[in-house]
Amino acid sequence: MSPVRELKSTCVMMALVVVSTAVVLVGSATPASAAVPFGETPAPTWGADARVRTIVSVGGTAYFGGHFTSLTPPTGDQSAPVERNRAAAVDMVTGAPTAWDPDVNGKVWDMVAAPDGATIFLGGSFTSVGGVRRKRVAQVDTATGGVTSWKANVPSGVRALALSPDGAVLYMGGVFKKVRGVDQPYLAAVSTTTGRLIDDWRPRIAQATGPCPPRCSPEVSSLAVSADGTGLYVGGHFGSVNGELRNNAAQVSIADGSTMPWDPNVFEPDPNNPNQRNLVNGIAVSPSGSSTPDRVFICGDWWRVDGQRSPNLAAVDAVSGKKDNGWIATTDGGTPDCVVGGGYVYVGGHFQRVGGSQAKIDGVDRNHLAAIDAVTAEVAAWDPNANSVLGLHDLYLAMADDGSLFAGGDFTRIHGARQHRFAMFRRTADAPDASTTLFNGSGDASGRSWFLHDIVLDDVGTLEVTVDWTDEDANLYLFLKDPSGTTVASVRNDDKPKTIVFETSVTGTWTVAVKIKTGTTDYNGRAALS
Repeated sequence: MSPVRELKSTCVMMALVVVSTAVVLVGSATPASAAVPFGETPAPTWGADARVRTIVSVGGTAYFGGHFTSLTPPTGDQSAPVERNRAAAVDMVTGAPTAWDPDVNGKVWDMVAAPDGATIFLGGSFTSVGGVRRKRVAQVDTATGGVTSWKANVPSGVRALALSPDGAVLYMGGVFKKVRGVDQPYLAAVSTTTGRLIDDWRPRIAQATGPCPPRCSPEVSSLAVSADGTGLYVGGHFGSVNGELRNNAAQVSIADGSTMPWDPNVFEPDPNNPNQRNLVNGIAVSPSGSSTPDRVFICGDWWRVDGQRSPNLAAVDAVSGKKDNGWIATTDGGTPDCVVGGGYVYVGGHFQRVGGSQAKIDGVDRNHLAAIDAVTAEVAAWDPNANSVLGLHDLYLAMADDGSLFAGGDFTRIHGARQHRFAMFRRTADAPDASTTLFNGSGDASGRSWFLHDIVLDDVGTLEVTVDWTDEDANLYLFLKDPSGTTVASVRNDDKPKTIVFETSVTGTWTVAVKIKTGTTDYNGRAALS
């Protein structure tokens, strides 16, 4: 058990973002060849009051969208929510909300950032952004959240977005049948400059004849550009592309939209679940130069791939789409998203078991989030253990930022810590060790308010508490109280940051008290026992 076991927080004025960062490895899986580079407990960040569906990061800020209308701290305190309608952002260092507020009037299903990081495209079921009419797709400024003049006008839901390698074309998938009044069902490409359809890129998605299920109304729910930039992988629920048989997964040419040979053939319902539609929700392309350059990982809700049993997860050849039987891993429940990076495939969904040829029988316990070796298919010991019935809906690796792993969904706890529907796992090298607890908050000097953070110590030793703050014109006082409530140390000078080092002699609940003496500021704290 770690010396700093638990952190709780109270405040007279407002809720604070607090969470323990202890790392405990549990589970019966055989560890993969190298340790997963993330702790099991997420960093302290604000979350959302309803489902998070999509996440992207730009320049140290994490942007996310979904069904929510406000943000809340991981303590669950609803007394001081921050209003954010279906799109929001948090600082990746402090975990606190930024001022970014596009104010979207309907669900946001997907986001993708422009190559220069100046704007983000949103796709979903909305009809206005910031009070400006925008039908199902929009472009917003990453700095201000303001909607740009760009518009494409899609009459029905957009479920997936991707950008061409040069950033000039936005690919859109969904349940729509027209774009800007022109017939272009379920998959379309528009200019990122004008919003107009690309006239010479017109693939046709359709459904094969048959009863529903398994042949229901078509949709495109996942898109990914191939590692060499020549093809666009397309996943969803459909039966043909350009008149050629393609069951729920296909690849079309970036150049002209023609059908490419890639054909995983994701079809045939689970014999124990006749209502299964077969749906490819996620496509993870192995990066160039990785240990698995010839593999593409697909995830969703199905029973067979390439005629072989492989529930909800599979590796397929990047060119042919044939199932790669050198990599065998499955899940026992729907798996809406998967990402690959750093030698691991990360999967999220509403499953409870992962691994083996049929996870329900030969997998290991993993609630809603797991890491699988991209080479060997061994399930890693990493086990964040997200709660809720439906679990996760989105995963994102911030490879262009600090390498953090993000998760979005319906969960309210991960690894026992409160984390509402949005979570950020920092890389282990950047995260505190198991003897460290982080806390943060914000406030002003009015009302002579105290901000209290309780730390449960399971051991004695040297306790070092440091608090820093953002506003150079503000000042705060720092106090340490022992389990009897007696103040044993304090710092009241004008130095920034403030640090207390104290030799503890008893275990139990110690309290760090922060008082904002002057000004208004955010602050971040760290308590470490050695």
